[in-house]
Amino acid sequence: MANLTPMRRNFDLVNERFGFFSDFFNDNFFPAFQNINRFKADIRDEGSKYVIEADLPGFHKEDIDIEYNDKYLTIKGVREEQKETDKNKYIHQERQYGEFVRKFYLQVIKEDEIKATFTDGVFELEVPKDESSQTTLRRIDIN
Repeated sequence: MANLTPMRRNFDLVNERFGFFSDFFNDNFFPAFQNINRFKADIRDEGSKYVIEADLPGFHKEDIDIEYNDKYLTIKGVREEQKETDKNKYIHQERQYGEFVRKFYLQVIKEDEIKATFTDGVFELEVPKDESSQTTLRRIDIN
């Protein structure tokens, strides 16, 4: 029994010898698999409407485009890269530039009544549901 070491210690010992192992599960190890051009969004069901909140810090209202087509609501923001005269002055750079897009499948909504606001980097959409064309939940018996 004296030779047993808790799992955590064994992992730390391996990690000391092979430091790259801890980076294997880190998001920075495989940057290609990160959600590069996506922004964070929450969707709430408030009974008669959906509310979509999206974090778009650093964007201007003019840089955001919203479309509803074939039951997909698309939010797109474009951030242009700021041209620096001397890029060698950067020690570390994480901010991303380009096109950031999210699509949400919203089937039964009143597309003419969608309202959007943008305050302090948080984009909010109110999407009213179309109660008249909603399907009801139907339970299917298993034979």
